[in-house]
Amino acid sequence: MNTFKLLAILAFLSTACSQNQENDKDNKKQQLVGAWSTADINNEVESATTFAIKELGTSSPLKDIISAKKQVVSGMNYEVVFKLQNNEIWSVKVYKDLSGNYTLLSKSLNK
Repeated sequence: MNTFKLLAILAFLSTACSQNQENDKDNKKQQLVGAWSTADINNEVESATTFAIKELGTSSPLKDIISAKKQVVSGMNYEVVFKLQNNEIWSVKVYKDLSGNYTLLSKSLNK
């Protein structure tokens, strides 16, 4: 009887430990500091996009945000691909510092 209990406890502990290792690997993938990750299209991304459009000096309004990524630095970098009403598609990188100030880092018109 004691042998059975011991085996049951060892089996339980073995399963629990292997699940924790898998969870740790998943968490590490999600929490790589400085790595680019997919960003939700939220107010932060929209604000960065609005800033970039103003910096581009275009009079065409935003039609759609196609994709967005973010990177945690001393502040936040945003990489956004968006389409304007005139059907131009732009890729931009915008930096937002810890005080909330934006800087356009790069821009390219996709053809």
